[in-house]
Amino acid sequence: MVTSLRLRDLVALTPVDGARWRVSATVSPGELVAVDAGPAVGTALARTVVGLVAPVSGSVWLDDQDITAVPPVDRHVGYVPPGGGLLPHLTVGENIEYGLRRRETVRELVRDWVQTVVAQLELGPTLHLRPHLLSEGQRLRAALARTVACLPEVLVLDLPHGAPIRPRELLARIRSPLVSDMSTVVFTDDPQLFPYVDRVVAAHPIEPREVA
Repeated sequence: MVTSLRLRDLVALTPVDGARWRVSATVSPGELVAVDAGPAVGTALARTVVGLVAPVSGSVWLDDQDITAVPPVDRHVGYVPPGGGLLPHLTVGENIEYGLRRRETVRELVRDWVQTVVAQLELGPTLHLRPHLLSEGQRLRAALARTVACLPEVLVLDLPHGAPIRPRELLARIRSPLVSDMSTVVFTDDPQLFPYVDRVVAAHPIEPREVA
């Protein structure tokens, strides 16, 4: 399904200092857009986009559907958190399979796709390993494999400064008709990653009185 992501004056609250940050952006199908935001701000905005926390104001849209109040499991938005967020008690292979357990109806359909992703991301030798034995780059690639295995319509990447990952290069490895039109947004303030995206938009701090 071809899907665009629209963030309409989306305001997120950073939990540590209570600051409010706003972003507006449209990510077209197949486009890779970066939101220039520091670690705490980027994480707050990313978690708001995927539905893990409610926004202060604003909305999240997939095409013409407002999904702001839709639970994360029903959004079809994949999320790679900082550090990958792999389950430490599972192997890489088990982590990748984990997301499919809730999607039994498509499990057989995507099994070949999962094998392709594992091969293209060079994860084969790591499938039996636990996350703590991986390098940072391997953890992020494993997290990406786990996420795209579920065939999300939109991909949200929350990448820390200096992350050993080039989004466009990794996404190019897994291009197929299954995800060729996936809209992707990267939250990062790392200028070294900006050359690997289509556009960069900025998150802006706002005063509390600006939020109605």
